[in-house]
Amino acid sequence: MQIIEKNSFNLRSAFFELKNKESKISFLALPVVHIGTVNYYNNINKILEKSDLIIYEGIPSKKIRIITATYKIVKIVKRLDLITQSNGINYKKIQNKLIWNDINKNDFDNSWNNLSIFFRLLLFIIVPIYLIYILIFGTKNLIANNLQLDDLPSSKDIEYESINGDFNKMDKIILKKRDKIIIKNLKKYYNENKNKEIKVVLLYGAKHMVIILKFLFSINFRIVSSSWIKIFNL
Repeated sequence: MQIIEKNSFNLRSAFFELKNKESKISFLALPVVHIGTVNYYNNINKILEKSDLIIYEGIPSKKIRIITATYKIVKIVKRLDLITQSNGINYKKIQNKLIWNDINKNDFDNSWNNLSIFFRLLLFIIVPIYLIYILIFGTKNLIANNLQLDDLPSSKDIEYESINGDFNKMDKIILKKRDKIIIKNLKKYYNENKNKEIKVVLLYGAKHMVIILKFLFSINFRIVSSSWIKIFNL
């Protein structure tokens, strides 16, 4: 199932409405990327405003800033004409609908501190170099190729085994550990609210959405409609 698709003309994101016959609640799986056009986020805002509730992601730790730095540099590159999710989504307008569901600060910080000091220092070297590259040579095509990936070089690009191990640990923190927490809480929320006739938006990144959809399928939810939102033209 394609969630984020790059074609010859643009980068676009699919979204899905899911229902099952055993409950009244419905879910709208809305994968979101962290950088896009103003129009992309305007379309996201329209969907969010029509929903009853929004369950969303977010790591409440300053340590994540080294990884998300790419988003901030992209918005200052005028030729790209892109903005960040934090600037594009009108969280104030929907604040009464928001339900946060993600890893907490202490758990994330403790896991992050388990990464080797050498690896964490390496990030502070790699990321600025990558940001300079984006600033000078960055194109929408380059960004589109990497939006489904981490904003840092993958372990495949690194030759040293010890560093590979830390990349795998980081992947477990940012994806796998968070996925377990997200699914556990979604399951609890569903069991407590399945008899309510409400539409709940699930606002998560594409990688998390793969696991979320698998969970919904496992409890007999099926896609009843789907559509695409254009993120930006290439």
